[in-house]
Amino acid sequence: PNLNSPYTSTKLNSIDLNGKTVDGSGRLLREALERGIREGRNGRGSIYVWASGNGGSQGDNCNCDGYLASPYTVSIGSASQRGEFPWYGEACASTLAVTYSSGAYQDQMIATTDLHNECTIKHTGTSASAPLAAGIIALALEVNPKLTWRDVQHLIVWTSELAPVAENPGWQLNGAGLWVNTRFGFGLMNALGFVKTAANWTRVPERSICSVQSLPIFNSSFSYGHPITIPIETTGCEGTRDEVNFLEHVVVKTNINYTLRGALEVHLTSPEGTKIQLLGPRKLDKSADGFRDWNFMSVMTWGEGSRGLWLLQISDNIGPEGNRGNVGEVLLQLHGSAKRPEHMSNGPRDYDENYNRVHSRKRFRYETEPEAGGKFEAARDYYWPN
Repeated sequence: PNLNSPYTSTKLNSIDLNGKTVDGSGRLLREALERGIREGRNGRGSIYVWASGNGGSQGDNCNCDGYLASPYTVSIGSASQRGEFPWYGEACASTLAVTYSSGAYQDQMIATTDLHNECTIKHTGTSASAPLAAGIIALALEVNPKLTWRDVQHLIVWTSELAPVAENPGWQLNGAGLWVNTRFGFGLMNALGFVKTAANWTRVPERSICSVQSLPIFNSSFSYGHPITIPIETTGCEGTRDEVNFLEHVVVKTNINYTLRGALEVHLTSPEGTKIQLLGPRKLDKSADGFRDWNFMSVMTWGEGSRGLWLLQISDNIGPEGNRGNVGEVLLQLHGSAKRPEHMSNGPRDYDENYNRVHSRKRFRYETEPEAGGKFEAARDYYWPN
């Protein structure tokens, strides 16, 4: 392919749609992705755009897909023409952004080329969203071919728009002043804003990874209605070559043994108070296999500081009685940079409240994570500043 053409992939339907499989990339593919970001595009890194999946109707969660739980892939979801989360969408903390795709029955679908030298106006799902994202990225690479794979991800974070999807539940303001949502990532990709910003972009600082092992867990067991919370204190590897002061990806690697994997929920709370759902219940997952050396990845704390106390909570609020298990040691990997990226030097990003706004109302619901009973801890109307 052209040196500046992103790679695009969608999930296999047998894995994507059943809502009960936990499947990761094999060793060879992991090595290929890592080699791609090191050596691809003459050292600037290949861009891997991945569809976040169409298993929403089956209660699936894309953090159970090892390809999307990789920092080296760009996870893209969908929004309908009305700015709503589609019925097939999968919510997870690794989603960077969304593009338009099909929604409910009366919503428009995507027009594109088809087999046998024909066209179609019925392309659907996140399989239509990922190529749109790849096309936007390709335009930016034509304008500025020196962008690295991390520059591309920072650009998505910094230019994706909140307004078209703001009236959906689940938005929270992270510690760096960025609006985040596990359904929409950082918002709807803005092609013009992305390309214009890329044209005068300053490359982000050198990447570092700070790895922190949890202290020994003396009582690692938990059960239905009795969660376990694992504290992880870190200095962000201060004073070493692995120092991270400005976060990008956060990866939690652990082993979880449990009698009913689909009942599990995993939440991570950052030192700045951002609470992230890394895994939600999956009603069709009846496996007793748990998670083996599994990586849960989040971009929801992007731009925050790394130092302080992280809290990992693993719970079962579904049941039935008798569900129980234990947790192995936890490795927290903090990806980011020691130096502040140039585009963050003037403070939190500004949001365009009128960008492609679907509805005329100027407020949306800002809701925290639901409690065990399914009710939100708090909800309030957020009004755009004048």
